[in-house]
Amino acid sequence: MGEMAATGSRIRHAAPARVRPTTEFAAVLVLLIAVGSAAAIVRHSAKPDRLLRNTSAPTLGRLLDVRSDGDFGDPFILAAPAGAGARPRYVVFATANWEQRVPTAVSDDLKTWVDGPDALPSLPAWALPDPGLRNAWGPAVVVLNDRYVMYYTTKTRAGVECISVATSGTALGPYVDRSDRPLVCQPELGGSIDPSPVRLPDGSMRLVWKSQGSVIARHSTGIWSQPLGSDGLRVLPGRVELIGPTLSWEHDVVEGPSMTQLDGRWWLFFSANSYRGGRYATGVAACASPAGPCAAAPKPFLASSPVLRGPGGLEVFRDLAGQPWVVFHTWRLPGEGNPYEREIHVAPLR
Repeated sequence: MGEMAATGSRIRHAAPARVRPTTEFAAVLVLLIAVGSAAAIVRHSAKPDRLLRNTSAPTLGRLLDVRSDGDFGDPFILAAPAGAGARPRYVVFATANWEQRVPTAVSDDLKTWVDGPDALPSLPAWALPDPGLRNAWGPAVVVLNDRYVMYYTTKTRAGVECISVATSGTALGPYVDRSDRPLVCQPELGGSIDPSPVRLPDGSMRLVWKSQGSVIARHSTGIWSQPLGSDGLRVLPGRVELIGPTLSWEHDVVEGPSMTQLDGRWWLFFSANSYRGGRYATGVAACASPAGPCAAAPKPFLASSPVLRGPGGLEVFRDLAGQPWVVFHTWRLPGEGNPYEREIHVAPLR
């Protein structure tokens, strides 16, 4: 979930630690939860699927704790291959922090990071004016047709949270949004946020994201998937809902999706519960395909511990050798929630 916590974004390297995620799986339950005295929100259900049984979830290798001096929430790391005369490097993008709309930092080795520029200096005309540099969050970037394509969340002038897309000729930007309307927006479901692109083995692309949920529509939050056009700037028919909150630890919220294929199996990572505190955690679901169906593990993949507070916003990325890694944020101890800050962590995915 992308809201700002504090200013600044300088990153420094710290000591490694070991994380042991949960690997249990079970069928998802169908629940109805009353909202106050109002009508209940309809939950989503997933039918048991033999393709999703008898499997173990991915695990994390040794965790590299990368701390920021300021807020660096909802991180996304992109491996940017070397150009002529340039060194290969990684770029991390994050949610707005009042100093930059899309803060960045760069690294040659995923260990030592240096602040970068604001990747999104302006918003499209249909977006809510943003003089305070806080109306963009959850950025994710992919390379398509020799250009960089950024998906991000912003508010319309009517205050609805929607997903848009901007492009750049370089990894660090500046990215320019030339759209005249949102790429994805579900106002009837409370809006759309947290976009993440998924590249399929055949080179085609999909986008996964979260719908905010609506009591009026009797629909809770949900994770969705839809095909993208070859240019990445338009969605194609075929929108499907992958999961909704069905487990008690999710507390009616699923968000921040990231999907990847490992050893032929598709996995959907997601955050759940309130991002503002220590109950925020990361879940994982096994999926038959990027269009579902998906079945979520009954327990969190990553949860709070004495050294990690509210791990969420997890994104899977590939290093320059093509190996899978994850990046996620936690609240900087000893505090949690606004106005405290978030720091990022990086680990290999196995």
